[in-house]
Amino acid sequence: SIIGGAIFSFSRLRILSVSLITIPLGLLPVSQITPIQNLMADRYLLIPSIGLTWLTIVLFQYLQTKSTRSWMLCIVCSLPLSQITFERLQIFQDDIRLWTDVTAKQPAEIGGWTTLAAFYREKGKLQQSDDILRSAAKHHGQHPKILLAYGMNALKAGNLPEAEFNFANAWASDTDLREAGNNLAWVLQKRDTERSITVATQVTSLHPLYATGWDTLGNSCLLAKNWSCATSAFERAIEIDPYRIDTYANLGSLFYLQEDWQQAAFWWHQTLVLNPAHAYAQQGLEAIHQTTMSDMPIVP
Repeated sequence: SIIGGAIFSFSRLRILSVSLITIPLGLLPVSQITPIQNLMADRYLLIPSIGLTWLTIVLFQYLQTKSTRSWMLCIVCSLPLSQITFERLQIFQDDIRLWTDVTAKQPAEIGGWTTLAAFYREKGKLQQSDDILRSAAKHHGQHPKILLAYGMNALKAGNLPEAEFNFANAWASDTDLREAGNNLAWVLQKRDTERSITVATQVTSLHPLYATGWDTLGNSCLLAKNWSCATSAFERAIEIDPYRIDTYANLGSLFYLQEDWQQAAFWWHQTLVLNPAHAYAQQGLEAIHQTTMSDMPIVP
């Protein structure tokens, strides 16, 4: 209807026509017609805002030629819109209020529930987060994303057995949920390194471009003292994500444990290039200095 109105008014009111066209065109990147997930941002609302501003100008120009009654009618029509805008602004000012509103209006959208639970978890309100997930289960049952969220809550609370149980069930239910598999592998590092390697290998096999999964596999292999496995996994993680600081630090640890001081120093220096305040890399270089009693040359 907007595009039809733009075409109809083009010959008589060019500004009105252009303003109507900018509204749908500016929203295309964040629409379901041409969704571009990695480009979704508030800046795409700027073009529609220009269109709405032009519409407002055209409206006032039109009202200047009309009677006071037309002005009053416009004001009366604007009041409910102003009230709705004010109410929505109150909701948009707080993440929890925003996502609570989403779950109330779109209970069939699982992402709303898990995002709301995550915000409560970040604030340390684990009981409220669990309550949200129980409400979500009424609509979605034992959805893998709900199990993953329960596992994250248990992990936050330090309950590793419960976290492992939920991550394992989530991963078994949906292997597309790579975070569940990665978290399961990470938790298993604490008690069953070989199984951790098995799960991490499965994750990276199913999701070969998942840098976090490769880093977790590297750490699992590191704990098992499988140096070649750890090296290849860490290098693959960096190949996918060249700015993954913790992986550089992990490579430093890998070579330090093998007493290859030069390579350890190299990787920890690379860590400090990306993050000069990285405490672990600083401590590692200091440990090398104390062990060798000299500044080691850095080799590529």
